[in-house]
Amino acid sequence: MSKFNISVKRKLVSGVFLLPAAFVSALFIAYPIFLVTKLSFQKVKMISSNTAYAPYTLANYINIFSNPDFWDSVWLTLLFTFLGTAISFIIGMYTALLLNKKFAGRVLARSLIMLPWPIPAIAVSIIFIWMLNANFGIVNQVLYSLKIIPENVAWLTTVNTAFFSVVAASVWKAYPFFTLMLLAGLQNVPLELYEASEIDGANVVQQFTHITFPALLNVSTVSFLLNGVWFFKNFDIVYGMTGGGPARSTELLSVKLYFEAFQYYKMGMASAIGVVCLIICVLMIIALSPFLNKEFY
Repeated sequence: MSKFNISVKRKLVSGVFLLPAAFVSALFIAYPIFLVTKLSFQKVKMISSNTAYAPYTLANYINIFSNPDFWDSVWLTLLFTFLGTAISFIIGMYTALLLNKKFAGRVLARSLIMLPWPIPAIAVSIIFIWMLNANFGIVNQVLYSLKIIPENVAWLTTVNTAFFSVVAASVWKAYPFFTLMLLAGLQNVPLELYEASEIDGANVVQQFTHITFPALLNVSTVSFLLNGVWFFKNFDIVYGMTGGGPARSTELLSVKLYFEAFQYYKMGMASAIGVVCLIICVLMIIALSPFLNKEFY
């Protein structure tokens, strides 16, 4: 049997084994995306048996693109995603570098650092609602005792502070993921590189700039993608803490989609917002994908 026939046979066998996965992907991913996209071109209030017969129109997209509130939500969502992901990455990198060192109680420290990650998002919102309470919250008590604030601050009901409060809560839950990923990446960096750089006279900053960070570029990019998408679609913490308020200062696209679908019963409009969110996420992935192909070694 020729090498060509063997190669063709292997590809056919591989294709047969991939069929179940392809079927599941089409059933649970591709088909729902198709339905949402289809619904975004229909002006319907509730999904029913008559939805399939609703006429197709661009009205939903025209309405959202001509609505200033929609663009405010886009800006808030992008800012929320950028701030949350960047701050989580910085904290995660710092804690990963600390936990990569050998010290007594390192195993316990690693376990404690990871605690926020498995906590349900709605529970995180409840914790921070209590901590940021204007009357008895521990944050106000600590800041007031340190004379940083002259009086209690209503963190979740003030326009200037509500947005940053939900960012802080989301960062607290998200940074352990960066810590875990970056710590795993640090385990694969050869110690010989650091030893050689020390012989050449490199300091800690130079070692991080020329060895640690380049070696972690791939895992950092993957972490950015996964956590960035999580921040972009974050709903539980934001809605649980502020409900999109006050004065729409925390109305992200996910919250706006929820309002359109389940408060105003505009399923077509909500689907259009969902399609826009999908496109933005795809653009984020495309923008970061070139960094996945870069190798340090």
